[in-house]
Amino acid sequence: MEKEDLKQIANLIADKVQVEKIYCLNYADVDTHHLIILLPASNGKKFTELEPFVKMATNANKGISFTLYQTSEVRSALKSGNLFFHIACVDQNLLYNKENSPGLPLPKANELLVWKNEANVQFKDGVGKATPFLEGANFYSEKNEPGLTVFMLHQFIELTYRAIELAILAKEKKTHSISIHQSFIIPFIPQLGVLFPADTIEEKEILKTINNAYSAVRYEQNHKVNENFIATLFHRAYLLQKRSATIIDDLSALLDAKEAEALSFENDKTDVAVANLNLQLPGVCTNEQTGQFFNASRKLKEVIFLIIENIAPDQIYVFGNTIFQSVRSHLFNHGKNDEKNTLHYDLLAISSLSNPYSNNIQSIVNEVDGIRVNLYIHAKEEVIKKIENQNKFFVTVIGNGQIVYSKINLFNKVTISENCDEISRNQTIAYSTRRIFRATAILKAVELIKDDVFEVTLSLLAQSIEQACLGLIYNFLGYYPNLYSLPHLLNLCKIFWPDSEDFFPMQTPDDRRLLALLSQSYSELRYTIGKPIEPDDLNEVYARSYSFVIRSEKLYLDTLTEFEVEDYNAVS
Repeated sequence: MEKEDLKQIANLIADKVQVEKIYCLNYADVDTHHLIILLPASNGKKFTELEPFVKMATNANKGISFTLYQTSEVRSALKSGNLFFHIACVDQNLLYNKENSPGLPLPKANELLVWKNEANVQFKDGVGKATPFLEGANFYSEKNEPGLTVFMLHQFIELTYRAIELAILAKEKKTHSISIHQSFIIPFIPQLGVLFPADTIEEKEILKTINNAYSAVRYEQNHKVNENFIATLFHRAYLLQKRSATIIDDLSALLDAKEAEALSFENDKTDVAVANLNLQLPGVCTNEQTGQFFNASRKLKEVIFLIIENIAPDQIYVFGNTIFQSVRSHLFNHGKNDEKNTLHYDLLAISSLSNPYSNNIQSIVNEVDGIRVNLYIHAKEEVIKKIENQNKFFVTVIGNGQIVYSKINLFNKVTISENCDEISRNQTIAYSTRRIFRATAILKAVELIKDDVFEVTLSLLAQSIEQACLGLIYNFLGYYPNLYSLPHLLNLCKIFWPDSEDFFPMQTPDDRRLLALLSQSYSELRYTIGKPIEPDDLNEVYARSYSFVIRSEKLYLDTLTEFEVEDYNAVS
C-alpha cells in the first residue's frame, strides 16, 4: 500500500476520532502496516468505543493493524527508555499531525547511549538464560524424551520473548503463556508475533502443545506430546533466536544514528529562535555575579527549550527573576562557607493549544536543577480576550514583561495600556473578599470537627488554604489561576508575600510530606480509603494552615481602605 493511501486512511480516522498524531510502521517482510494512534487525555472515551471507527476507516484491512495510546502514555514511555516509541514515533513515519499539536520529547544523546547499552545488556542476559534450555531440548530430543524436549523448548521461547520485551519496551509480560507473549509483542514487532499463527486446526494444536508444556509436563501423569510437532517447534525456536538477534542488531544501528542526530541537534540547539536574554540580576555586578548571570541565562534557556518541545508556545514572557542565596557555616568545615544559589523565574507561556497544560509541563521544568520556575500557561484565545477586557495581570505582563521567545507576533505593546478604573477595583474587592471570607468560614467549620474525622478535617483545611490563595492572588496580581494544586497556588503567593513560605517550607522531606498530605487530601477523600492520618501530623498541618489563613486575612485587609475594611467586617 502506498503512503498516500495510508495518509488518506489516517485522515479518515482523524475525521471520526479525536486524535493528535498517527504514525505508521511498515513491515515489508510480513507485508503489513501498523498504525500508532495517539489520543489526547481529554478524549474522554474508552479505547473499545473508538476501535470500531478505526476499523471502518481501514475497511477492516487485514494488512493494517493499529494500537491506540494516550499521548501522555507515550511521552512517559519515551522518558523511561521504551526504545520502540523512539524508533517508531519519528517524523518520517508520521501520517497525521493535528494542527498545533506539540512534538514528542526528543531524547538526549547520552540518554540514547545509556538505553542502547541497557537494551543490549538485557537481551544478552536474557539470551544467556534461554540458550541452555535450547541445548537441553536437543539433549532430551536425542534421548527420545518428547515431553521434556517440548518443556525445554517452551522455556527457551518464553525467556527469549521476555528478553526482547525488556530490551525494547523496558517492560516484560510475566506469564508462561506463549500466546500472551505473542499478543503483547505483535503490535511492536510483528515478525515475532507470527511464529505461532493459530489460523488452522494444526497450528492451533501446535500452539496448544507449546502453551501446555510448562505445567502439563511437570504435573500431569502420562502427559502425551504429539511428536510430529517437535520438528516444527525446533524450527520456530531457532527462527525466534535468529530474528530476535537481528532485531537487536538493527535496533542498535538505528539508535547509533539517532544518537548522532541528537548530538547534532544539541550542538545546534542554541540556534533556536530565542530572543537575547537581558535579565537584570539583583545586586552589584561583581565577577562572581557575572558568573551568576551567565548561569541564569543557560538555565533559563534550558527551561525555555523544554517548554517549546512540550507545548509549542507562540510566546514566552519573563516577568520576575530572583536569586535566592543560602549560606551554611560550620565549625568543622575548615572555615569554608557552603553557599548555594537558586535562580527563580516567573514565566508566562502563551500557546495555540486548547489545553496546553494537560501534559504537566510544570513538573517537567521542575526537573531542571538549580532553577525554580513559576509557569503560567494559557491558551492564546484566552489571553487575547483578557487583554481586550483590560485584565490587570495580562496587561501588566505583556505590556511590561520581557519576551524571551516568540514564534509569531501576537501583541503590539504600544497599544496595551494599564487602566485600573473604579469598576475593576470594585470587581477585585468583591471577588477577593468572597474568597477570603470562604477561607475563614471553612476554618471555623474545621474547628467544630477537628478531632472527629481526620480525613474530612484535612480536606477542609486544604480548601480553606485554596480559597485564601485565590483571594490573595487576584487581589495582588489580578490573576485567575487555571491550575488549583496547592503547591502551585502557594508558589504564586510567594511573589507578593515571600514570608508565606514560613508556613509551608519545602526544605526538609518532612515539610514536603506534610504539604503532600494536604494537597492530596481532596482526591484522597473522594476516591480512596488510605491509611489513617497520624494525630501529630494532623495537629501540625492544622497549626500551619490556621496560621496561614489568619495571616492571609490580615494581609488582605491591610490593602483595603478604612471604608472597605468596614464593608468586609459587615459581610463577615
